[in-house]
Amino acid sequence: MQTNWYRFTGMGVQALDVLQRQAAPTEFMDRAIQKVCDLAISRNVRLLVDAEEQAVQPGIEEWTMKYQKYCNSQTPGRAIFYNTYQAYLCSTPTTLAKHLEISRQEGYTLGVKLVRGAYLKTEPRHLIWSTKEETDQCYDGVVEALLTRKYNSMLKSASEKHQTDLPSVNVIIATHNRDSVRKAHALRTEQAMKGENHGVDLSYAQLQGMADEVSCELLQGFQSAEVMKGASMESPNVFKLLTWGSVKECMGFLMRRAIENTEAVGRTKQSQEAMFEELKRRARLAFRRSN
Repeated sequence: MQTNWYRFTGMGVQALDVLQRQAAPTEFMDRAIQKVCDLAISRNVRLLVDAEEQAVQPGIEEWTMKYQKYCNSQTPGRAIFYNTYQAYLCSTPTTLAKHLEISRQEGYTLGVKLVRGAYLKTEPRHLIWSTKEETDQCYDGVVEALLTRKYNSMLKSASEKHQTDLPSVNVIIATHNRDSVRKAHALRTEQAMKGENHGVDLSYAQLQGMADEVSCELLQGFQSAEVMKGASMESPNVFKLLTWGSVKECMGFLMRRAIENTEAVGRTKQSQEAMFEELKRRARLAFRRSN
Protein backbone atom coordinates (compact mmCIF):
# COMPACT_ATOMS: atom_id res chain seq x y z
CA MET A 1 0.00 0.00 0.00
CA GLN A 2 1.54 3.29 -1.09
CA THR A 3 2.16 5.79 1.70
CA ASN A 4 2.61 9.56 1.37
CA TRP A 5 3.86 11.97 4.03
CA TYR A 6 2.86 15.61 3.95
CA ARG A 7 2.69 18.75 6.07
CA PHE A 8 -0.25 21.09 6.48
CA THR A 9 2.17 24.03 6.76
CA GLY A 10 3.27 23.23 3.21
CA MET A 11 0.07 24.94 2.07
CA GLY A 12 1.74 28.30 2.70
CA VAL A 13 1.81 31.30 5.01
CA GLN A 14 -1.96 31.55 5.32
CA ALA A 15 -2.22 27.93 6.49
CA LEU A 16 0.55 28.58 9.01
CA ASP A 17 -1.38 31.54 10.40
CA VAL A 18 -4.62 29.55 10.64
CA LEU A 19 -2.88 26.67 12.40
CA GLN A 20 -1.20 28.98 14.90
CA ARG A 21 -4.61 30.38 15.79
CA GLN A 22 -6.01 26.83 16.03
CA ALA A 23 -8.75 27.86 13.65
CA ALA A 24 -10.59 25.68 11.16
CA PRO A 25 -9.18 25.51 7.62
CA THR A 26 -10.59 28.05 5.20
CA GLU A 27 -13.18 26.90 2.69
CA PHE A 28 -10.54 26.87 -0.05
CA MET A 29 -8.13 24.82 2.10
CA ASP A 30 -10.89 22.42 3.10
CA ARG A 31 -11.85 21.76 -0.52
CA ALA A 32 -8.21 21.19 -1.45
CA ILE A 33 -7.58 18.77 1.42
CA GLN A 34 -10.80 16.87 0.75
CA LYS A 35 -9.78 16.54 -2.89
CA VAL A 36 -6.50 14.94 -1.79
CA CYS A 37 -8.42 12.69 0.60
CA ASP A 38 -10.85 11.55 -2.09
CA LEU A 39 -7.98 10.73 -4.44
CA ALA A 40 -6.15 8.82 -1.69
CA ILE A 41 -9.25 6.76 -0.92
CA SER A 42 -9.85 5.96 -4.59
CA ARG A 43 -6.23 4.84 -5.03
CA ASN A 44 -5.85 3.13 -1.65
CA VAL A 45 -3.00 5.45 -0.63
CA ARG A 46 -2.29 6.31 3.00
CA LEU A 47 -1.79 9.94 4.00
CA LEU A 48 0.53 10.59 6.95
CA VAL A 49 0.51 14.11 8.38
CA ASP A 50 3.82 15.11 9.96
CA ALA A 51 4.02 16.47 13.48
CA GLU A 52 5.56 19.93 13.82
CA GLU A 53 6.53 22.42 16.53
CA GLN A 54 4.11 23.07 19.37
CA ALA A 55 3.35 26.53 17.98
CA VAL A 56 1.24 24.82 15.31
CA GLN A 57 0.82 21.24 16.54
CA PRO A 58 -2.49 21.72 18.42
CA GLY A 59 -3.98 23.16 15.23
CA ILE A 60 -2.55 20.29 13.19
CA GLU A 61 -4.15 17.78 15.53
CA GLU A 62 -7.55 19.46 15.17
CA TRP A 63 -7.30 19.34 11.40
CA THR A 64 -6.00 15.78 11.40
CA MET A 65 -8.89 14.47 13.49
CA LYS A 66 -11.32 16.23 11.15
CA TYR A 67 -9.87 14.50 8.09
CA GLN A 68 -9.36 11.18 9.84
CA LYS A 69 -13.10 11.11 10.36
CA TYR A 70 -13.71 12.15 6.74
CA CYS A 71 -11.37 9.51 5.26
CA ASN A 72 -11.37 6.63 7.70
CA SER A 73 -15.15 6.55 8.09
CA GLN A 74 -15.27 5.56 4.42
CA THR A 75 -12.84 2.64 4.87
CA PRO A 76 -14.10 0.53 7.82
CA GLY A 77 -11.32 -1.23 9.71
CA ARG A 78 -8.63 0.52 7.70
CA ALA A 79 -7.03 3.92 8.18
CA ILE A 80 -6.22 6.12 5.19
CA PHE A 81 -5.44 9.29 7.15
CA TYR A 82 -2.87 9.18 9.99
CA ASN A 83 -1.76 11.57 12.70
CA THR A 84 1.83 11.62 14.00
CA TYR A 85 2.43 11.32 17.75
CA GLN A 86 5.78 12.31 19.28
CA ALA A 87 6.81 10.10 22.19
CA TYR A 88 9.25 12.63 23.65
CA LEU A 89 6.32 14.86 24.65
CA CYS A 90 4.97 14.16 28.13
CA SER A 91 1.46 14.87 26.85
CA THR A 92 1.48 12.26 24.08
CA PRO A 93 -0.15 9.36 26.00
CA THR A 94 -2.98 11.65 27.11
CA THR A 95 -3.42 13.13 23.63
CA LEU A 96 -3.46 9.70 21.99
CA ALA A 97 -5.93 8.34 24.54
CA LYS A 98 -8.25 11.27 23.84
CA HIS A 99 -8.03 10.69 20.09
CA LEU A 100 -8.69 6.97 20.50
CA GLU A 101 -11.87 7.74 22.42
CA ILE A 102 -12.99 10.26 19.79
CA SER A 103 -12.48 7.66 17.05
CA ARG A 104 -14.46 5.12 19.08
CA GLN A 105 -17.36 7.52 19.53
CA GLU A 106 -17.34 8.61 15.89
CA GLY A 107 -16.96 5.08 14.55
CA TYR A 108 -13.73 4.99 12.54
CA THR A 109 -10.28 3.41 12.74
CA LEU A 110 -7.63 5.73 14.16
CA GLY A 111 -4.41 6.00 12.15
CA VAL A 112 -1.37 6.31 14.44
CA LYS A 113 2.17 7.04 13.30
CA LEU A 114 4.45 6.99 16.33
CA VAL A 115 7.81 8.76 16.32
CA ARG A 116 10.16 9.88 19.07
CA GLY A 117 10.26 13.49 17.84
CA ALA A 118 12.41 15.77 15.71
CA TYR A 119 12.20 19.15 17.47
CA LEU A 120 14.18 18.49 20.63
CA LYS A 121 16.41 21.52 20.02
CA THR A 122 13.56 24.00 19.66
CA GLU A 123 10.65 22.82 21.81
CA PRO A 124 10.06 24.24 25.32
CA ARG A 125 12.03 21.91 27.58
CA HIS A 126 9.27 21.45 30.15
CA LEU A 127 7.08 19.75 27.55
CA ILE A 128 9.59 16.94 27.02
CA TRP A 129 10.45 13.94 29.18
CA SER A 130 13.44 14.60 31.45
CA THR A 131 15.53 11.70 30.13
CA LYS A 132 15.90 9.60 27.01
CA GLU A 133 14.99 6.55 29.10
CA GLU A 134 11.60 8.10 29.85
CA THR A 135 11.05 8.75 26.15
CA ASP A 136 11.97 5.13 25.39
CA GLN A 137 9.54 3.90 28.05
CA CYS A 138 6.80 6.07 26.61
CA TYR A 139 7.44 4.87 23.07
CA ASP A 140 7.60 1.17 23.93
CA GLY A 141 4.68 1.36 26.36
CA VAL A 142 2.43 3.03 23.80
CA VAL A 143 3.44 0.50 21.12
CA GLU A 144 2.60 -2.39 23.44
CA ALA A 145 -0.81 -0.93 24.22
CA LEU A 146 -1.60 -0.33 20.55
CA LEU A 147 -0.51 -3.77 19.33
CA THR A 148 -2.36 -5.62 22.09
CA ARG A 149 -5.28 -3.18 22.01
CA LYS A 150 -5.14 -3.06 25.80
CA TYR A 151 -4.65 0.07 27.87
CA ASN A 152 -1.66 -0.11 30.22
CA SER A 153 0.29 1.96 32.73
CA MET A 154 1.63 4.23 29.96
CA LEU A 155 -1.44 4.60 27.75
CA LYS A 156 -4.45 5.03 30.01
CA SER A 157 -8.03 5.26 28.82
CA ALA A 158 -9.69 8.65 28.49
CA SER A 159 -13.09 7.02 29.03
CA GLU A 160 -14.62 5.83 32.28
CA LYS A 161 -16.75 3.39 30.29
CA HIS A 162 -13.94 1.75 28.29
CA GLN A 163 -11.05 1.14 30.68
CA THR A 164 -9.53 -1.99 29.13
CA ASP A 165 -9.85 -2.41 25.36
CA LEU A 166 -8.70 0.03 22.70
CA PRO A 167 -10.92 0.76 19.69
CA SER A 168 -9.89 -0.11 16.13
CA VAL A 169 -6.44 1.24 15.31
CA ASN A 170 -3.81 1.00 12.54
CA VAL A 171 -0.19 1.65 13.49
CA ILE A 172 3.01 2.80 11.82
CA ILE A 173 6.11 2.41 14.00
CA ALA A 174 8.39 5.11 12.62
CA THR A 175 11.70 4.84 14.45
CA HIS A 176 15.40 4.19 13.94
CA ASN A 177 15.66 2.67 17.41
CA ARG A 178 16.59 -0.96 16.96
CA ASP A 179 15.44 -2.01 20.42
CA SER A 180 11.96 -0.58 19.93
CA VAL A 181 11.62 -2.30 16.56
CA ARG A 182 12.82 -5.60 18.01
CA LYS A 183 10.33 -5.40 20.87
CA ALA A 184 7.43 -4.67 18.53
CA HIS A 185 8.40 -7.43 16.14
CA ALA A 186 8.87 -9.91 18.99
CA LEU A 187 5.40 -9.06 20.29
CA ARG A 188 3.86 -9.63 16.86
CA THR A 189 5.71 -12.94 16.57
CA GLU A 190 4.45 -14.01 19.99
CA GLN A 191 0.90 -13.08 19.01
CA ALA A 192 1.22 -15.12 15.81
CA MET A 193 2.47 -18.14 17.77
CA LYS A 194 -0.56 -17.95 20.05
CA GLY A 195 -2.91 -17.51 17.12
CA GLU A 196 -3.92 -14.06 18.33
CA ASN A 197 -5.26 -11.52 15.87
CA HIS A 198 -6.06 -8.13 17.34
CA GLY A 199 -6.88 -6.61 13.95
CA VAL A 200 -4.06 -4.05 14.13
CA ASP A 201 -2.57 -3.30 10.73
CA LEU A 202 1.14 -2.63 11.42
CA SER A 203 3.89 -1.09 9.32
CA TYR A 204 7.44 0.04 10.10
CA ALA A 205 9.11 3.11 8.63
CA GLN A 206 12.58 4.63 8.56
CA LEU A 207 14.14 7.48 6.62
CA GLN A 208 15.96 6.67 3.40
CA GLY A 209 19.67 6.35 4.17
CA MET A 210 19.21 6.08 7.94
CA ALA A 211 19.00 2.90 10.03
CA ASP A 212 18.98 0.80 6.87
CA GLU A 213 20.22 -2.16 8.90
CA VAL A 214 17.00 -2.02 10.93
CA SER A 215 14.89 -2.03 7.77
CA CYS A 216 16.87 -4.92 6.26
CA GLU A 217 16.67 -7.00 9.42
CA LEU A 218 12.93 -6.57 9.49
CA LEU A 219 12.63 -7.81 5.93
CA GLN A 220 14.93 -10.76 6.59
CA GLY A 221 13.22 -11.58 9.87
CA PHE A 222 14.92 -11.28 13.24
CA GLN A 223 16.42 -14.60 14.23
CA SER A 224 14.83 -15.70 17.49
CA ALA A 225 14.19 -18.88 19.38
CA GLU A 226 10.55 -18.80 18.32
CA VAL A 227 11.43 -18.46 14.65
CA MET A 228 14.01 -21.21 14.88
CA LYS A 229 11.30 -23.51 16.23
CA GLY A 230 9.38 -22.95 13.02
CA ALA A 231 6.74 -20.51 14.20
CA SER A 232 4.67 -18.85 11.52
CA MET A 233 6.06 -15.34 11.19
CA GLU A 234 4.35 -12.23 9.90
CA SER A 235 5.99 -10.64 6.87
CA PRO A 236 6.57 -7.04 7.98
CA ASN A 237 5.54 -4.03 5.93
CA VAL A 238 8.62 -1.80 5.84
CA PHE A 239 8.71 1.67 4.28
CA LYS A 240 11.56 4.08 3.61
CA LEU A 241 10.78 7.79 3.51
CA LEU A 242 12.26 9.63 0.53
CA THR A 243 11.83 13.39 0.53
CA TRP A 244 10.96 15.10 -2.75
CA GLY A 245 11.37 18.70 -3.88
CA SER A 246 13.98 21.37 -4.46
CA VAL A 247 16.78 21.96 -1.95
CA LYS A 248 15.06 25.19 -0.89
CA GLU A 249 11.74 23.44 -0.33
CA CYS A 250 13.35 20.61 1.62
CA MET A 251 15.88 22.67 3.59
CA GLY A 252 14.00 22.43 6.91
CA PHE A 253 13.71 18.67 6.53
CA LEU A 254 17.39 18.35 5.60
CA MET A 255 18.48 20.45 8.58
CA ARG A 256 16.53 18.25 11.00
CA ARG A 257 18.06 15.15 9.44
CA ALA A 258 21.53 16.67 9.84
CA ILE A 259 20.84 17.17 13.55
CA GLU A 260 19.58 13.60 13.82
CA ASN A 261 22.73 12.30 12.16
CA THR A 262 24.98 14.12 14.63
CA GLU A 263 23.04 12.47 17.45
CA ALA A 264 23.19 9.03 15.82
CA VAL A 265 26.88 8.42 16.48
CA GLY A 266 25.91 5.77 19.00
CA ARG A 267 24.38 3.69 16.20
CA THR A 268 27.57 3.67 14.11
CA LYS A 269 28.98 0.49 15.66
CA GLN A 270 25.63 -1.26 15.28
CA SER A 271 25.51 -0.22 11.63
CA GLN A 272 29.03 -1.50 11.00
CA GLU A 273 28.25 -4.83 12.64
CA ALA A 274 25.02 -5.13 10.68
CA MET A 275 26.76 -4.41 7.37
CA PHE A 276 29.44 -6.99 8.16
CA GLU A 277 26.80 -9.61 8.96
CA GLU A 278 24.96 -8.77 5.74
CA LEU A 279 28.20 -9.18 3.77
CA LYS A 280 28.74 -12.60 5.34
CA ARG A 281 25.15 -13.60 4.62
CA ARG A 282 25.47 -12.70 0.95
CA ALA A 283 28.81 -14.50 0.69
CA ARG A 284 27.29 -17.68 2.17
CA LEU A 285 24.32 -17.41 -0.18
CA ALA A 286 26.59 -17.00 -3.21
CA PHE A 287 28.69 -19.98 -2.10
CA ARG A 288 25.62 -22.22 -1.73
CA ARG A 289 24.35 -21.23 -5.16
CA SER A 290 27.72 -21.95 -6.76
CA ASN A 291 27.57 -25.48 -5.36
